[in-house]
Amino acid sequence: MLNIYAPINNLGYGIHASNIIKSLIENGQEVNLTTIGQIQSDPYFEIYWKEAEKNKEKFNSSNPSVFIFHDEHSMQATGKPLLTFSVFETTKLKTMSLETLNNGPTTGILVTTKKHKDLLSTFIKNKKIHVVNEGVDDCLFNTIPVDKFIETNKFTYITIGKKEKRKNTDIILKTFIDKMKDKNVALISHTFNHFIHNLPDHPFRNLNCWSGINPLKYGFEYKGFNGKAHKFTNNKCDIYFTIPTIPISMMPSLYHSANIGIQISRGEGWDLGLMEMLACGVPSIATDCLGHSEYLEHKDLPTIQSDLYLKSFASEIAIDDIWFKGNQGEWDIVDHDKFESLLNQTWEDQLTYRIKRDDLSDFISKNYSWNNSIKTLIDIINEYK
Repeated sequence: MLNIYAPINNLGYGIHASNIIKSLIENGQEVNLTTIGQIQSDPYFEIYWKEAEKNKEKFNSSNPSVFIFHDEHSMQATGKPLLTFSVFETTKLKTMSLETLNNGPTTGILVTTKKHKDLLSTFIKNKKIHVVNEGVDDCLFNTIPVDKFIETNKFTYITIGKKEKRKNTDIILKTFIDKMKDKNVALISHTFNHFIHNLPDHPFRNLNCWSGINPLKYGFEYKGFNGKAHKFTNNKCDIYFTIPTIPISMMPSLYHSANIGIQISRGEGWDLGLMEMLACGVPSIATDCLGHSEYLEHKDLPTIQSDLYLKSFASEIAIDDIWFKGNQGEWDIVDHDKFESLLNQTWEDQLTYRIKRDDLSDFISKNYSWNNSIKTLIDIINEYK
């Protein structure tokens, strides 16, 4: 029996944990789930986490355990071994994280990429650090045609991930408006940040939850909400801000609504959104930040994607005055001129990007499936026996 400590919700750790539990069970592993926080269940995963939660009565602290949540909270877990996922986006962990990993009950540490391992190795000397990539569920994320979640009837870009400085959300929106507003083009922004909404107004009427850039200030008109997205247009260029939460089973439809992704983060733990859109055959303008480089620098990456790789030219202290306050090392600075160049390049070469890329999808599913992740995880657990 393998113990899992994790949240079940629609945020990063919750989605990571749900995929891990699903793949473990599908690979014949018996799992006991101890949930963290309030449950927000997605129907796609419900049968799996409920099966695992039923095994709580069989809990044994001598069984191997995996902790999938903020690593500074791993002191509340137990297991032999206890393996803690440490997922971080900058060059240094919070002091509490390092203290807990070094001196707490964690036996071994799991990270998502080799670069994360190298960074953490400078701070952790007495415990093993193992790489377990995140992945995709290729039953969902593939190039099999599906109805589009949003039919723009235009060449379309998409960006995924909660609005924050680390993900350069406002830079994406402002640059898109500046460079593409006179073109027959669309941008889908799936960027609602649940943590930002703290105003008395309904979150659907609080545009800042999606972006700090208001299209109304740049000549766009608001055309209303159709149950899937808010639409802004200047009659040529359209911008869609999607509903906050889309069921996992519908996410392929969202990705298939677009021709090109834009994922120009300053730092990532992994970026499931980018990985899933690539698995759907949607190439993406993407930075070489921590997290991305694990798969975007792979020797077998198809050229259609490597041509859209956006190299950083410098780094800076990570500060956004919300989650990062200058004490967690550095993150990358995006090359803005190169980003503009890639926007123009993809627009001018639309025919290349109108067809979903099977070679890109096959590359992702072969090298970065959740089943691969589980096999790696089981091998690591067996090392401690």
